[in-house]
Amino acid sequence: MLKYIVKRLALAILILLGVSLIIYVLIRCMPVSFIEGKIAEMNQGGATIPEEDAEKLTTVGKVVDYLKSKGYGDDAAAPAQ
Repeated sequence: MLKYIVKRLALAILILLGVSLIIYVLIRCMPVSFIEGKIAEMNQGGATIPEEDAEKLTTVGKVVDYLKSKGYGDDAAAPAQ
């Protein structure tokens, strides 16, 4: 019985690693970044995002700082009710 459980656990780990690898490769093969795709989707839906804001969002490492400066995030002040 112990041999059966060990075999099943080993198989489950291999499957998990395989699925993770496939998802990683598929995400890396995407032609545009997630943020650029969302900006394009919003523009097609009628929303207008200023070029300056779009450039800020696509700059790597600046997304969190930008959102915090706009009032989003953990350390942002809670809106008055």
